[in-house]
Amino acid sequence: MPILIILLAGVLLAQNPSNAAPLPASTARRLRDVRTVYVESFGLGQGADLIRATVITNLVKSGRLEVVMSPEKADAILLGAGQLSEEYREGRTRDHANTAVRLISTVSQKILWADEASDAVVTLR
Repeated sequence: MPILIILLAGVLLAQNPSNAAPLPASTARRLRDVRTVYVESFGLGQGADLIRATVITNLVKSGRLEVVMSPEKADAILLGAGQLSEEYREGRTRDHANTAVRLISTVSQKILWADEASDAVVTLR
């Protein structure tokens, strides 16, 4: 999951310098125009709500984008699917996080950015 958050935050933050002039709501036609984001559900997979909450938390902490609670107030909508899973083999547990996301302009309905990421952590238990 850290890989996805780094990818998402890196792309969005690189395109949104903190000194950029604010745009009126819902005018984003390009990635660099996005100022407000609504994060849609990441699906019904195990852990999808946790992945979504982590993405929201990291976007808010960045201070570079405003995360809004309704799609009507957003320049773009982040759609995704995510799942956490666990595999136990030979005395070790391997935790997996898989996520795919798309950032959609609320004006043009075009995909502004898309990526996928997976992460695995092996722990002894």
